[in-house]
Amino acid sequence: MGGLRILVLGAGGVGGYFGGRLAQAGVDVTFLVRERRLRRLNAEGLRIRSPFGDAAIAVKAVAAAEDGGRFDAVLLACKAYDLEDAISTVAPAVSDGCAVLPLLNGVAHIDRLNAAFGAGRVLGGLAKIQATLTEDGVVEHFNDWRFLTFGEQDGRMTGRVAALEAAFAQAPGCVAEAVPDVMRRLWEKLVHVATSAGMTCLMRANVGEIVRTADGAALLRRLLEANAEIAARLGHAPSPAFMETYRATFSDPSSGYSTSMLRDIERGAPTEGDHILGFMLDSARSVGVSEPILELACAHVQGLRPATRCRQAPDARPRSVGRGVVTRRLTARPALPRRPSPPDGPQAGAVEGAARPQPPRRCRLRSPRPAPGRAGDAAPLVQAQRSCPALVPSAQAPLSRGIPIEAPPGSSAASVSWGWNSSTPFSASVFWSAA
Repeated sequence: MGGLRILVLGAGGVGGYFGGRLAQAGVDVTFLVRERRLRRLNAEGLRIRSPFGDAAIAVKAVAAAEDGGRFDAVLLACKAYDLEDAISTVAPAVSDGCAVLPLLNGVAHIDRLNAAFGAGRVLGGLAKIQATLTEDGVVEHFNDWRFLTFGEQDGRMTGRVAALEAAFAQAPGCVAEAVPDVMRRLWEKLVHVATSAGMTCLMRANVGEIVRTADGAALLRRLLEANAEIAARLGHAPSPAFMETYRATFSDPSSGYSTSMLRDIERGAPTEGDHILGFMLDSARSVGVSEPILELACAHVQGLRPATRCRQAPDARPRSVGRGVVTRRLTARPALPRRPSPPDGPQAGAVEGAARPQPPRRCRLRSPRPAPGRAGDAAPLVQAQRSCPALVPSAQAPLSRGIPIEAPPGSSAASVSWGWNSSTPFSASVFWSAA
């Protein structure tokens, strides 16, 4: 497969990053995108912002697979709920000798792709990356996660996986590995995602916020162990190194790690709940594992129909803020209580018919880790103002944890807090409560 020609479905966070890095290295890459994205790519090129180097790349893009010619490999970087459309869209490009490399979460998609294209054409693949497409069309890469793992379903180390590994080896900001046990790796990622997505969606909080509750770390570990047991009973036991890593990940009170499923819920978008949590629950029942946390998380996500989700701001899609991205654009949503809420019932001095005091509210923001020396700048306040314009920083606010800011009329003073660690994006939260 020398001189690979690769078709990438989508030019968003995952496809745009890995496909763009290949194109940057001179690999023959074509992006298959919708008309709106096609116009932007033709006008502006593919733009990447990343800790591993920014890039503006002139790329080839088409709106129909038939327009691209023959390809050696097709990269599927779509959400699970778009899989059927993705299959029909790329089908004209999947000819004899063409490999299909899916980078979806979970494992349920493998059987569907095998049925559509034949198991001999379908590789197993997984991506470990935190990236998104901003509203201004930039692929924003947040941290040091930039890993691709892939291989043949039967474990053979073939020429085509070696050729893909060699192509990615040329690409800056990518670490790619062809492996003989990709199905076990896919199950490991499913164990990881079913744990992180299940708990963050159920708790409406990131990992660190969950761990800081009285029983949060124990609940995370319990769900992790249950998911690992399900995988093991199906013949895909996670490695000891994997379990050690994620026991530590799910015990870190400083972690800002959240999940795309939670972000999808909070902006009212479709989720991969059935593909991840539903599949894991079905698998649990098939091997006799009962885990109430998994059952509750699955029911919770399945029950979030558009009509019952929190009301969103009109511009609730992710948008850029400087070099960061607002990923939770709720106007205000209930948070885990940070201070006692007013009790129910009449209050001393209350006026009959007056509005009842409201529980604490929160806006959350996420952006890349600040550059060295910028920890004390005003970026968190600027982001807070842009996400919640009614919140105005006090003139004398010290730039440290717990910045006081003025809350909306009728509310008590609010504060901004933020933090980061070596493997998560910078995050800031704004809290306020009704007076």
